[in-house]
Amino acid sequence: MTVLIAGSGSLKKLIQRWIVRHNFDVQLLGQQTQSQIAQLYARADGFCLPSISDPNPISVIEASWAGLPLLLSSRVGNHPECLESGRNGFVFESADPESVATAVSRWLGLTRLELTAFGENSVQIARSSFDPDTVVSNFLDEILAESARPAESRLESAASAR
Repeated sequence: MTVLIAGSGSLKKLIQRWIVRHNFDVQLLGQQTQSQIAQLYARADGFCLPSISDPNPISVIEASWAGLPLLLSSRVGNHPECLESGRNGFVFESADPESVATAVSRWLGLTRLELTAFGENSVQIARSSFDPDTVVSNFLDEILAESARPAESRLESAASAR
């Protein structure tokens, strides 16, 4: 397995020392342009984001549209919208080495055919959750349905939400 890490940050030296100590095939690519990121998605067999805190990373949505299986930390804020565990990837607890190992092992255990299916499922999920036409249409349907409800019902819903 080769791990490609795009981007730069304060953990670079720590990661470089880890790579030297563990003799693992990790390539630190540094900052990448949008075009380079698209090329990386096209080369990849999967996408992993082990964030400790990340409310709504666009990279997960991009990887889904690119048809990649996902390995996401439960701290990735949009994992519920982007990942269905066992369908297009796996979720793990970034602070729990056993959880990380289990998710990575499950991913590595997938056959080429299963990886392809997971990738196709990622695209389906992206279409249903992030396609602009679908999102706008669903939003308008909700607004129209809400406005068609009697005023009393809308007031009761608003009061109970507080």
